[in-house]
Amino acid sequence: MKLTEAKLKQMILEALRTKYDARNLTWVDDNIPTPDQKLRAKLGDEKYEKIQSLDPEQALIMKQSLDDMYPHRNKQETIESFMESHGFDLEIKELEEFDQEYINETYIRNNESLTVTYSIIYNFSFNHELGTATRQNSTIKYRFDYLDTGTKPYVRRAHKGQIRIPTMFELDLANEEDANAASTSILSDQRKNLEKIIGVSK
Repeated sequence: MKLTEAKLKQMILEALRTKYDARNLTWVDDNIPTPDQKLRAKLGDEKYEKIQSLDPEQALIMKQSLDDMYPHRNKQETIESFMESHGFDLEIKELEEFDQEYINETYIRNNESLTVTYSIIYNFSFNHELGTATRQNSTIKYRFDYLDTGTKPYVRRAHKGQIRIPTMFELDLANEEDANAASTSILSDQRKNLEKIIGVSK
């Protein structure tokens, strides 16, 4: 019976002629388009190649944000899940608005606190003759502020920077998925610095 079931499964797999490589998130088949082929057809070659030129992890994040059906290796790690894995609890998460929207998160672990602030900055070029503005690119602007009051003197560490994101993406921090994509991008780019700031780097 076991041999029969195994043979049947083999026949089904051969009939489908479809193979899935979970490591690379790619489909191998002569007739069925891969997720990347579908995305390329949707975006066009130029935009697709811009995504491909990114860091692999950031490219994956962007592909998933553009196509809900694009394969996921697993749930994307955010700053929140990273901090929780190191014993910090999210105490405050606020969406605030000053000159532009920004997210403010505060994490606590015993006498330690880390405040993470990030916003989306859009850059435009202006044609004064035509009275038009064209968006050129955008960046995720972030800042980490760490404080440990359990030591004398207190330990303070800070780091800030920007991550450029492709022109075709418009992230809205009021949207939870977009906010998570921004958080994941920061973590992917700044993991080592964040580990150093909270004192968990090897």
